[in-house]
Amino acid sequence: MKLVYSVMFIVLGGYLADVAYADNCTPIRFSKGSYSGEVSGVAEFSMDSGPVCYTIGVNKGQHMKVNLLAGANTRFSIVGEVDYETEYSFITQKKNYKILVFTSQRTPVPFDLTVTVR
Repeated sequence: MKLVYSVMFIVLGGYLADVAYADNCTPIRFSKGSYSGEVSGVAEFSMDSGPVCYTIGVNKGQHMKVNLLAGANTRFSIVGEVDYETEYSFITQKKNYKILVFTSQRTPVPFDLTVTVR
């Protein structure tokens, strides 16, 4: 049962979180002249609070890399791009990307998320 619940959380988590928590995202902003930034937070296993949500606006053709440093079973999804990763790079479209950080651990997990755009 635990495995089924974990898989269901992973598969449905991004979609449900995107719908329910779309207005609770924190924008990621870089310092002037910088091409990367880091945010920190605490991911919790809770359908009430949902994943931690960040947004970042980029231009078309940029290279974006996202790296998550956290405890076991903590991952991120980029809505419409990739699910359940700890590191991911891709060429962007001109849009605002939503990054969701979540965990399947029963205890809160601190994390650092680094985003680089060049």
